[in-house]
Amino acid sequence: MALLVLLPLAVLSGFGAFLVGSGPVAVVVGAHAVVGFAILLLLPWKSMIARRGLRRRRPGQLTSLSLAVLVVLALLTGLLHSTGALRDVNGYGVLLIHVGAALLAIVPAVLHIRRRRIRPRLTDVNRRTVLRGGVLSAAAVGVYLTAEGLARAISLPGAGRRATGSYELSSGNPTGVPATSWLFDAVPGAGTGSWRVQVAHGDGVRSFTPTEME
Repeated sequence: MALLVLLPLAVLSGFGAFLVGSGPVAVVVGAHAVVGFAILLLLPWKSMIARRGLRRRRPGQLTSLSLAVLVVLALLTGLLHSTGALRDVNGYGVLLIHVGAALLAIVPAVLHIRRRRIRPRLTDVNRRTVLRGGVLSAAAVGVYLTAEGLARAISLPGAGRRATGSYELSSGNPTGVPATSWLFDAVPGAGTGSWRVQVAHGDGVRSFTPTEME
């Protein structure tokens, strides 16, 4: 049930990181990381349930295995990108693989839930459940903060990434800087009316407006 809550949260918070390319992006990316660590902490318990399920053949096992592989791939690539241990695979960014695995996992996740429906009961929400959820959340936050601190302590490349999760690649090299905006950022306006281009030559300096240069 915890995974049923956490997996949609992981997708929504990851998509939210694309929506807020600026502003509170650090909070959204941090929340996404905490959810990922919570899923990671639950894997030992889920693996025991999965092993019991694999002992008896029933419809949908291939779908469930596909879901497990994609979730593990998304977690692994997320860790590799955030630490900077691996950022590129044959020209493809590890973050792109991370997003692709998460999106592909949506279909088998829906099929898996439909085949193994659990009817919610009021007794599911009790003091013990709330306490377990609080402990899991606190543990996930603790692991996230520890991982961030460890990355800084041992100077991993991930310690220098921006709040958006991106890395500095071409500062001081204009030809290497991509001339693009963030996915949903508004295109910045250019007040060209006040721009001037100055050309220095042997007799002095001449100034041009953008209209004169056309």
